[in-house]
Amino acid sequence: MNKTIVVFISICLLVFPIILVGCAQNNVNPSESVVATVDGSGTALPSGSRSSAAATSDGNEPTFPFVTINTENNAEIVSKDDYLTCSVSINNCEEEYDLTEEPAQIKGRGNSTWDFPKKPYKLKFDSKIDLFGNGKAKTWTLIANYVDKSLSRNLLAYNIATAIGLENTTTTQCVHLTLNDDYQGVYLVCEQQEVGSTRIDIQDGLDDVDTGYLLELDARAVDEGVEGIDYFTFYGQPYGIKSPDVEDDDWNSNFIDYISGYIADCYNAILGNDYELIEQLIDTESFAKCYIVHELMHCVDVGYSSFYMYKDAGGKLICGSVWDFDISSGNCDYEDDVNDWSVMYAKNANRWYKKLFAHEEFEELVSEILYDNKTVIKNTIDEVVESQLNAKYDNELNFEVWNILNKYVWPNPQAILNLKTWESQLEYLQSWLNSSLDCMLDEYFYSNAQ
Repeated sequence: MNKTIVVFISICLLVFPIILVGCAQNNVNPSESVVATVDGSGTALPSGSRSSAAATSDGNEPTFPFVTINTENNAEIVSKDDYLTCSVSINNCEEEYDLTEEPAQIKGRGNSTWDFPKKPYKLKFDSKIDLFGNGKAKTWTLIANYVDKSLSRNLLAYNIATAIGLENTTTTQCVHLTLNDDYQGVYLVCEQQEVGSTRIDIQDGLDDVDTGYLLELDARAVDEGVEGIDYFTFYGQPYGIKSPDVEDDDWNSNFIDYISGYIADCYNAILGNDYELIEQLIDTESFAKCYIVHELMHCVDVGYSSFYMYKDAGGKLICGSVWDFDISSGNCDYEDDVNDWSVMYAKNANRWYKKLFAHEEFEELVSEILYDNKTVIKNTIDEVVESQLNAKYDNELNFEVWNILNKYVWPNPQAILNLKTWESQLEYLQSWLNSSLDCMLDEYFYSNAQ
């Protein structure tokens, strides 16, 4: 079935040669154009030639970049732990970001998402690569968005976070992925949640316990690591250590004791009445901005997983960056409040947010940031949706491979199942987010209503 789609694209491009729109960052600046051809394998790929003429399209040609990955001996990717050697080629984007058989490694990634037929992947290049102008790094993620039939929840969340100034939010790029000659559909290329000069730029050395730390509130840590080495438990919840490297020979319990103690100091300060002490220990603005994104989207994981915090040497505890929104904003059949934009879901689901809101100063900060950014958020929603609609042909190709629009996919609620087209999925999401934004403005408008 996958090869049928490849042939379909190839025939269209042979019969109707057109100038394609290149490498649009999905918050959505059009790039220079490329000329489409077909490579020797029959896979539709743009050629290396470029045209300075403005691209024209009747909406029936792919505009996303093409990512082609071939594993050594066409080996199947079956593990989230073991990398396979592969090569990566990228085109239909700005010429400087073209890749030709770049050596890399690939493995599976994700938690529940790994169990779906459309698999998410983690790429690790042999050397640092700047994908689509988003900074040089070795590791990148390919997000499948299988359960999100709009293909846009993660895309919108990360663009909104960036728009309101939340630092270290991942960049995004929608692409067409071909793996071992089989077209896999539309994926979202994102940055790996990690420490690095183009990622979360903090120290990660082990010369002193007061170094940089990247943590994830992660309920699954107890199944994947060892307490006291890979994670620590606070108030019954596990916090995974993403950085420094816990497999380093210099890593020991002193580091766990330090960062778990700092987390306890921060939380105990929040439980108290001294807001000045809270501001000395944590970056309240980052918590407020993350809260706004989490609340706007109603991210189901916010209280137990994919909730990141980091601290640099000698610095405060910072919230972020936000991550994992495929099960959010009306797309959940096991948590009703995720579907109800009229309730404050994140405020009650996440321990940190709930206790911070006991302080009037924090609620006023949220109100101020939300009020100052209400137009920015609304415009970002509309602009991303418009960009996706302009790429309707690209997005609908995904469902030629994955025929799921009329089928139940866990955890789609009935409202999602009732929507029979990709476009109606996107319009539903846009309406849901606008309603959520209006509800938040009503909830937190009081301090700016003068």
